Amino acid sequence: MTVRFASILAALASALLTLAGCGSSADAPPAACSTDKTWSGGDRGSSLMHPGGNCIECHSSGGEGPRYAIAGTVMNDSKDDTNCDGVSGVTVEITGANGQKITLTTNGAGNFFSSGSVPTPYTAKVISGGKTRAMSAAQTDLNCAGCHTAEGANGAPGRVFVP
Repeated sequence: MTVRFASILAALASALLTLAGCGSSADAPPAACSTDKTWSGGDRGSSLMHPGGNCIECHSSGGEGPRYAIAGTVMNDSKDDTNCDGVSGVTVEITGANGQKITLTTNGAGNFFSSGSVPTPYTAKVISGGKTRAMSAAQTDLNCAGCHTAEGANGAPGRVFVP
């Protein structure tokens, strides 16, 4: 009985470690937040959830949330960590390959998203306080956080942030 109990405990510990590994850095408390506000609701569904996180990856993997064509977060600083609240009320203008514009406004956590079709390659710009920051080249990846991380990836200068 002791051997069986030990193997059950080992299996349980392994399962818990696996589950912990499934959580991403999006579940870790942020180290640097220029807004001093953070998301602490875990994976509880909300349009304010996981600012700076990989929206498209999670919202296309068969979970409960809505599917997005394009999504991201406008941060206050290019180095803000995932789960730092971004900036609300910022305009994000997406221009598809067909010339059609989609205008989005960031919510209370700085998140923006659309389930409408976005023909690629597309361009994007962030408009706030009469200032504009535009992407330097047209893109085909609609997952903004795929490149716009605190560290920057694939040539991105860090987070999407206010001009």
